[in-house]
Amino acid sequence: MTTLIEKAVAFATDAHKGQFRKWGSKDPFISHPLRVFEAVAKLLPYNDDAQVAAILHDTVEDCEGITHKEICAEFGWEVSLLVWELTNPSIKKKELSRFMRKALDREHIGRASLEAQIIKACDRIDNLKSMDGALIDFKRLYGHESLLLADVLNKIPDYLFNDLVSEAESLLLNGQK
Repeated sequence: MTTLIEKAVAFATDAHKGQFRKWGSKDPFISHPLRVFEAVAKLLPYNDDAQVAAILHDTVEDCEGITHKEICAEFGWEVSLLVWELTNPSIKKKELSRFMRKALDREHIGRASLEAQIIKACDRIDNLKSMDGALIDFKRLYGHESLLLADVLNKIPDYLFNDLVSEAESLLLNGQK
């Protein structure tokens, strides 16, 4: 019998097929949601919905044809809601500047549940740790945006907030990772 987590891994692996991490990495994209899942599983070991949402967190945003309705049908309402909370609303607002899109996304996640905010923090920390090939100017921009994001993740535990801020400051200050 396949567990919900195994089903989510298979679903996300198929959805992200052919995608690779940014900045010249040869890592398949699925490595990122799996690392986020591992981090979330340590923080929320008894919350299967949060763990499944961690695996699926980029599917609607980054994969052609994946919808919240499909996530709900496959994984249930609770998982779908978490994935919705983690999906940046700015994906439908391409006409806005990056500054405005990121502000819209921060407002959205700032209203999200504790579980969604924990997943988002783990997601951002993983992204901050895997920016080796990015240009220094983008690293600094992303570090600054990460500090702004940390400010709205008002439900996460202090130690997770501190980890996020530390990673963002490191990237901001020296652009090295």
